[in-house]
Amino acid sequence: MAMQESPVESKITAQGTVSIVSSIPDAFLTIHCRSSSGKDLGAKSIPFNGKFTWNVSVGGKNEVYDCGLGVEGLHGHFSLFDAGRDLTRDRCGIDDFACLWRHKKKKENMSCLRGCGIFLALALIMATHQLPPVESLVLITGQVRVSNGFPSPLLLHCSSDTVNLGDQTIRGGAHFEWTVRVVVGKSNVYSCDLVSGNKRGRFVLFDPKKELSDEVCGTRDFYCDWKLTDGGLSLYYRKTGEYVLQYPF
Repeated sequence: MAMQESPVESKITAQGTVSIVSSIPDAFLTIHCRSSSGKDLGAKSIPFNGKFTWNVSVGGKNEVYDCGLGVEGLHGHFSLFDAGRDLTRDRCGIDDFACLWRHKKKKENMSCLRGCGIFLALALIMATHQLPPVESLVLITGQVRVSNGFPSPLLLHCSSDTVNLGDQTIRGGAHFEWTVRVVVGKSNVYSCDLVSGNKRGRFVLFDPKKELSDEVCGTRDFYCDWKLTDGGLSLYYRKTGEYVLQYPF
């Protein structure tokens, strides 16, 4: 009779820690992380200058920890550990790795420190950092749409500190939509020039500090829906299910 073999545990190839430090005075940073392998770290609350650390073991599969964070009424979801992304000599190390995230509110330069880990800027909605080693790190991606409620064409030109969308002509009843990638080290703000007949103006149609919330555009896979009507530019609020006037036009 054939003997039943016991399950073989996946081989551990690397072990280390992931930490996050809150540097926002008079506020608690809430965090709740789950791994791709099913581990739930539970909800934590980090005070000013406090730190939350957890151990990570990497086996045959790419281990990823997705974390929901919130502070001062703002929320976001971020991958605070991705073995395929972070286990390099220039970032967290490889075998005995240590990833240290520091959340800050003000713009400042941060340096990479091997031995005790690497400081990574966490751009949590309201944060803007300058960090060359991870300046192309995309934190979240979503869409912005502008609908023309006028019968006449709408001329639109939007740009951010990294992207220029060029001149767009939106006919009456149509819309223009583009993808926004919120990147570490950039403002990620889109300012747009609008012209319709004898009306013209310049407006901010995407600012992660304002629009990325559960009440407005959402956070992960966000969608900002603007509509131009006789009253002006209105933005769709997810919480109420209604368009709310933002800019008279």
